[in-house]
Amino acid sequence: MELYELLICDDEWMIREQIARSARELGGFSIETADSGLAALEILERKHVDGLVLDVRMPKMDGITLLKELNQREIRPVVVILSGHDEFEYAQQCLRYGAVEYLLKPLTEDQIQSFLLELRQRILRKGQYLEKLEEYGQKLDLVKPVLREQFFRELLQRSMSRESVGRMEEFLDVHILYPYLAAAVIHIRTAGDLPLEDDRNSLRRYALGELLEAQLKERFPTNLFHTESQILTVIAGDTRENLGPRLQHALSELLPVISRDLSVQFHAGIGSVVTSVEKIRDSYAQALYALSVNDFDQETGLVDIKDIVDEGKRESSVRELRSTLRELMASAAVTASQELVEHLRRALEQVRQSEADLDTAIYFCSYLAVIALDRLDIQLELLRGNPLYEIAAKTTPEEVYHSAGQLLETMEKTLNASQQNRIRRIADNCRKIIERDYGKKIGIMEIAEQMEVSSNYLSTIFRRETQYSVNEYLNAVRLKHAKRLLRETNLKVYEIAEQVGFSDTYYFSSVFKKLVGVTPSEYRNSV
Repeated sequence: MELYELLICDDEWMIREQIARSARELGGFSIETADSGLAALEILERKHVDGLVLDVRMPKMDGITLLKELNQREIRPVVVILSGHDEFEYAQQCLRYGAVEYLLKPLTEDQIQSFLLELRQRILRKGQYLEKLEEYGQKLDLVKPVLREQFFRELLQRSMSRESVGRMEEFLDVHILYPYLAAAVIHIRTAGDLPLEDDRNSLRRYALGELLEAQLKERFPTNLFHTESQILTVIAGDTRENLGPRLQHALSELLPVISRDLSVQFHAGIGSVVTSVEKIRDSYAQALYALSVNDFDQETGLVDIKDIVDEGKRESSVRELRSTLRELMASAAVTASQELVEHLRRALEQVRQSEADLDTAIYFCSYLAVIALDRLDIQLELLRGNPLYEIAAKTTPEEVYHSAGQLLETMEKTLNASQQNRIRRIADNCRKIIERDYGKKIGIMEIAEQMEVSSNYLSTIFRRETQYSVNEYLNAVRLKHAKRLLRETNLKVYEIAEQVGFSDTYYFSSVFKKLVGVTPSEYRNSV
């Protein structure tokens, strides 16, 4: 049997020896002891420890301080807490810092054997988990290129904060957080308009992307990825504000050369320079718009947004639209998102009534889509394809309006069916778990784990839906059943407390009196 390193830390030598003796009888452990958190920390720093049995209150360094130190140093044994006091705050802190169990002294021999057996199983499961994690890490390296492309697609379609982008930069080893950013969209077509969909031409398409990205990177930081079967998207970044002219110059030099050498036709659109990653989709929408006005009869075409749009007029229109949307969002209550959809519908109708030409329709509808996607943060899997590209690819104004209208319909359905129903479903499931398991040792952490959501998210949702915290509701359910047992049975108070989920009779009586107004005994006598 494999031996696990077990450290027993308690300032009472009799408890240390009692647990050590039980661990030897159980087997599977190599045992060390410490009489303070400081002594335990010295051991944990010089050797690997699989399991730690830790007292909360000790001289020199208490258990909670030790747990904080271990978290900071990324030393993570499986921790079981021992305490002579059933103090909720202590238990909560210990569990927050990684303890898996909180046990009250004194412990019987059976209790010690039971928690040591469970501790051994937890250590085994943790080892298996870490092995799997390493295996998955190796597999992850193989799929990172796919994840990289997915990240950039999401960046162009949904709201991502600077902090979220920063985390993905580190994870995927990409760099995009530059002071100045600009997007370009490049359409690839083989000579003779042959499709690029078979395996050979798909490899050729990716090779072209790698070649172009490498040459652009010699001039400024560049990320290039595939957003559609024949579409390459470039996100260029730099610390200098003249990024726009440099991107245009680089593409105007490189694309004709590659086109001649490899018998491939390129047509590209370039968006304006933006000053934050949150605005890169604005540049992307402009690049799609610029691509749509290319002359595809030419072998190579390149259109910059500045060449086709009056910058002052464009910025004024965009500012006015965004200002209206910001005011709406600021004044809206719970139905703000639905009101925003209606506002976008009205804006779409205004563009339609203006009898705009194709280019103007694409431009304004692309902006409406960008703002809607940004504010409503629709899940990508619910959208078919890339809405911005679909709008820019249309050939008549009515097709553009229809495509934009379909996006708004999808958003409205998503808001009704996904966001509101999910929140209600989470609160309902939490209530069901509490009604079912109130007699067990559960709290918000265990309930959240069952539901596969974070405890903070569950706490926020549950209070919003019920006006109660999870713990308040749990105590109310427990006391409802406690009152029934007090009325209908002759069970002792401590037996009832245990049956409804309280491990400490004093705490049960305290909560009962606080919520009911009398002690459990007084309540029984009154009925």
